Amino acid sequence: MKQNATHIGMVTAKLINAIIKMPLDAQENLLMLVGDWSEDARRFPRRETLIDIDYSDDERSAQGFILNIGPGGACIKPGGPFPKGSPLVMLFRHPKNNQPLRKTGTVVWRDQHATGIAFTREAKDMLPQ
Repeated sequence: MKQNATHIGMVTAKLINAIIKMPLDAQENLLMLVGDWSEDARRFPRRETLIDIDYSDDERSAQGFILNIGPGGACIKPGGPFPKGSPLVMLFRHPKNNQPLRKTGTVVWRDQHATGIAFTREAKDMLPQ
């Protein structure tokens, strides 16, 4: 058992060292991947969906699709022109009742394929079924 714990410690140390040497964008992408594997990566579950969305900040606007949504936020495709930390206004239809919605949020991660948004206020009515 002691040998196993030593091996685990060595593997963990090597992983941490490799992560520290990565560029920040690679670290953020890794964090996104690890978050997908972890059950508690998000405070709220997400519902897979495909909803049209218009989203904008004070300078730019974009259109895309919500790929998944929950009370805490959404994943939007394509990535859009908004850097991490950008406040956004989003216009889309509610996934359950198709009513028009206006939500605000912040870009929490972004890559060339998608953008992760955290809603400014939790949207409990977005709970997955």
